[in-house]
Amino acid sequence: SMSSRPAQRAHRPHAVTVFSDVTEELSSRREVEEVMVQIGNGLFPTDLPNTERVHVAGRARSTQESPHLGGDFYGAQQLGPDRYLFFIGNIIGQSTHAACVSSLARHTLRSAGMRLDDPEDVLHHLHDAVGDEWPDTTMTAVFGYVEFSDKSATFRISCGGHALPVLIGANGAREVGTTGATIGSTEGEPRRSVCVEARSGEQLLLYTGEIIGRRGSSPDPSEFFACLEPSIPVGRFADAAYELAAGGEHEASAGAASVLAINVL
Repeated sequence: SMSSRPAQRAHRPHAVTVFSDVTEELSSRREVEEVMVQIGNGLFPTDLPNTERVHVAGRARSTQESPHLGGDFYGAQQLGPDRYLFFIGNIIGQSTHAACVSSLARHTLRSAGMRLDDPEDVLHHLHDAVGDEWPDTTMTAVFGYVEFSDKSATFRISCGGHALPVLIGANGAREVGTTGATIGSTEGEPRRSVCVEARSGEQLLLYTGEIIGRRGSSPDPSEFFACLEPSIPVGRFADAAYELAAGGEHEASAGAASVLAINVL
């Protein structure tokens, strides 16, 4: 009817305003999601070393709404023909804050690892950086180098409150390193660097998450990961280790799981 047309016209400006607000909100949300994707991709790089000396592979998953948002991070980089750095870490919590701190930690470890020579010095540098930027934040981390001579490989590793790496070879699996104080905390044992000789064909596994107790398995990580076959390619090895760490695709578990595998050739 004629009387209903003015009412329809009167509502149009309001409808346009609401539509514009919703469009702007969705646009902002997409921009935020794109930024978080970029941060997440940086925390879990795919361009890991793959040379005649060493193959490296990583796997990660967050159990939160955004698969790109969380407190885990890892990385590895070639420093020279016979020298590489690697690291893994976790910040308690799954949030934008955790992702931002993780991004800072990853950048700090890479830059400090290129300048310094001792893994415990690198972790000390990370401790200072986190304390300066986020004094109430704590994290766990492992940092190390793998260096090659003519017939051997040596891992130099320092751990800050993190689960110890597991070295897996033909003779079984064993934890390596010693646990020191958590990054951002003044309590705990001093962080120390430990040297570990590795043979060709062995794989060093670094991981995050409360994976042992959560799955009700052995409290000994070397027993937990003993079923892994070190002779398979590192990508398949990382897949298998991740399935153990994450508890499979259908297990309900909190937090996130990440693994970094380093295969000595």
